[in-house]
Amino acid sequence: MSQLRGARGLVLLWGLTGLLSLILNATTPSETTRGLQTAALLVAVFGTLVWLLRVLGINSARDAALIIAPALGAVLLGLFVLPSLLLPLLGAALGWLVVVALLLRRQVPAAQRAAVRHWRRGDYEAATRALDELIRAGGDDSHRLLRAQILLAWGKPGRAAREAQEVCDQQPEAAAAHNLLAEARMQSGDMTAARWAAERARELAPDDWVAAYNLGMIADRQGDAHTAVDQLTRAQELRIPARRHRALTWLWLTRAYCQLGEGEAAAECLRQLRAEKSAIREWARLLTEEAAVPLRALVAADITLAERLVAGGAGLEALGCGD
Repeated sequence: MSQLRGARGLVLLWGLTGLLSLILNATTPSETTRGLQTAALLVAVFGTLVWLLRVLGINSARDAALIIAPALGAVLLGLFVLPSLLLPLLGAALGWLVVVALLLRRQVPAAQRAAVRHWRRGDYEAATRALDELIRAGGDDSHRLLRAQILLAWGKPGRAAREAQEVCDQQPEAAAAHNLLAEARMQSGDMTAARWAAERARELAPDDWVAAYNLGMIADRQGDAHTAVDQLTRAQELRIPARRHRALTWLWLTRAYCQLGEGEAAAECLRQLRAEKSAIREWARLLTEEAAVPLRALVAADITLAERLVAGGAGLEALGCGD
């Protein structure tokens, strides 16, 4: 049903794009007209790409880039370099998306697609049941990692950790498995085991912001200020995509600098945290949802403290600066 609504929305999006183009064509041609048509077309293409990724259950940034880059490149080429060939290039872009959709849909098992759909709806039991059947039928480690992710979201970190550990044992070079193991151990409260997994993930994927973020968070929990500063700073350098995760790095960095007695650095991090007011509100709203139960035990105290700091109800003294 959700996919059907998405398809209807997609048809509506392209219909409105075409209608807007016809209306603009009826006006006097100008640079503004062409700019509006270009913007509308880009929005329609982007919406199509997002819909396709959701339908196919694509969660990997690498896989998404491989799908998007050729289509988007063809559209941009037609818009800005070869405008006389825009229609053929647009057709080529859409043709590419159709071919990719057909190929990937054949490659992705139906049970995996069903599991992702159930996960997005919050039906974790049905999602894991679909993957159980797939794995019994000969599924690979990627399906076991997906099941571990769903178990973690379901609030079952012990089972998620066991699943991730088995994948790590079978694939000792798999950074994603070690990242997931670190997150599961954190939610279980075993920071020593979580740190081992996070450090291994950092070794395997030094340019992965998630590994640096996880290790920095664990170091914060363990009171290891030097490691927290090193890893959280590195995570920021690697461009954390979600603003709510960026906001928490500023909180943890503020605390770490206070522990190190570096008041000026702590004050600057607090200033950056206060600029992320909307992200902290987003966290507070997220933690009220039923699906966020596993996260509450992990970050609820941080979010409460961040709310006080952002609102001005507390300052650096709340983090031990000046003690």
